[in-house]
Amino acid sequence: MARPVTLDRFRLSPQYWAHIMKGEEEARRIGQQFTSNKFFVPETHRFGFATCAVVADTVVGYFAHEGTRTDVTYDHQNQQIRSPRTPYAHIMFAFVISTGQVAIQRTKLQDYEDLTVTDMKRAFPIAVNEMLKLGGVQVARLTLERDRVTLTHEDLYKYYKQYRTSEMEITNLANKDAPTYEEFKLFNPRENTDRIYRQVFEEDTHNGLDTITLQTKDDGDLRNVNAAKLGAYMGEIKRAKLHPREGQRGVVYTTTFSTKFTVSVRSEDEKEPFTADEVIYIRHLMTMNPEEIDTGAPAGYSDIPPFDFTTDDDDDDDE
Repeated sequence: MARPVTLDRFRLSPQYWAHIMKGEEEARRIGQQFTSNKFFVPETHRFGFATCAVVADTVVGYFAHEGTRTDVTYDHQNQQIRSPRTPYAHIMFAFVISTGQVAIQRTKLQDYEDLTVTDMKRAFPIAVNEMLKLGGVQVARLTLERDRVTLTHEDLYKYYKQYRTSEMEITNLANKDAPTYEEFKLFNPRENTDRIYRQVFEEDTHNGLDTITLQTKDDGDLRNVNAAKLGAYMGEIKRAKLHPREGQRGVVYTTTFSTKFTVSVRSEDEKEPFTADEVIYIRHLMTMNPEEIDTGAPAGYSDIPPFDFTTDDDDDDDE
């Protein structure tokens, strides 16, 4: 049974990570350090990496950190008995060693008295530093910085023309002039109809129309809707729901900064290792860029839903 996991994008010390990793072979060598469980003993609770799968320069697994939890029971006189213990909390992570890109699970820790996800994020680069040392790479203290991804309205316009689009929000239309028939044809070869339509649309924009939201039914496509075609050409696409693959549910892309993405994984818990396909797919999602948008999963993995480029950037962890 697949389960959805939402992760945030980060980078490790981006100002000098390229100087740390000298090439693919070094990244692969460091990656092999993650194939067995590695734990470190700082001043307080232990932390480290468990159940990691490695494909080339990418590691996907769990970051584990001890924390204190107290079990409460009662004796025969109904007096409370408190029994502290230090189990490990586990959060999923992905790490592209060659680039220093990291993805860490958004979650909340329940019932830990002295451990939050924020604490685990602080410990994560310390643990990576220790792994680098084991691989023969000496570095200064590493920092974890958010890695925000954004798309421009030019990017969205390019994807709108390329993929079936079921929803779209277009802004910045007010006072815009419609293009000429020679510049942009809507009703080719019906030139008179074309000129009348764009004249009416232009009158609306000069009368204050600034934003339009469009949505199709079922398997409709806004690439076939004249208001969408002309509006997208004249204004700026702020949000679009695209369908990069036949039969695939829509993927929401926006021009708003976002750090998170959601992926479905087959691993039920921290004891079950990730598959090679999962590692490859997660690497693709966390390293995507506007020039290479493609939400298709690897062959045989079509049940993974695509990620959402949502605009919600609020932390869902313990911060």
